[in-house]
Amino acid sequence: MTVPAQPTLPDLELVPEATPATPDLVCWIWAAFPPHRGTINQTRVADALGVSRRTLGRWLADAQDRSFDKQTRAELARRAILRGHGTYLWPDLDPATRYRNHGQTRNAYIAYQAITDDTYPDAWRTNGTLDEHQVLQLWYPDAHVYGIAVVSNDKALAKIKKDAEILQVRHTPNKYAGLLIKHALQATRAGHRCIAPRTLVKTGRTETWRENGGPGRLPASAGRVFASTRTRGLLPG
Repeated sequence: MTVPAQPTLPDLELVPEATPATPDLVCWIWAAFPPHRGTINQTRVADALGVSRRTLGRWLADAQDRSFDKQTRAELARRAILRGHGTYLWPDLDPATRYRNHGQTRNAYIAYQAITDDTYPDAWRTNGTLDEHQVLQLWYPDAHVYGIAVVSNDKALAKIKKDAEILQVRHTPNKYAGLLIKHALQATRAGHRCIAPRTLVKTGRTETWRENGGPGRLPASAGRVFASTRTRGLLPG
């Protein structure tokens, strides 16, 4: 006996998945409504917000440039904070970004070794790669997320300070030493990494993790991270 296939909702009936290009509207919906089997149904969201399915569809179709009306934003925030028991459960970082991060991590290891061995490209001497960098562990109070950034100048630092509090700082001798520390901390928070709304985290929104993951602690030095990684056999000898 052949069992008939179960009907599935067409893609247009589902709230889009979160990506680095995700509009804030989508982030808020994912935070406010728990997904069912990895998806969120638009009809359910529309009913809860008291709008028509067609209206919600228009919002999502034009989400990149849309601003919430105060009532909708307040309702989504209320639902999100209740669902998260006092925090925001922003959507998970998407698989494609995680894959790219993995490649960036390995590149940082290899570049750090090249600097250590003095086999790096000449261009690095003049393009800022060998300048001192700071690794900043951050707290974004409005978004309820932790984050991390690697900066080398006051302009970048001032931009970050507009939205975030600096919890911890590590000074590193070059860009890739900073990135090595950054990736090491991120690896300890892999299960909590998320995509927060751009209005709350204007730069580095994919470098954040949810509040319930805890702040963690920056490694003391890139050298220790590098040595530990080689010991585990994650780098070429």
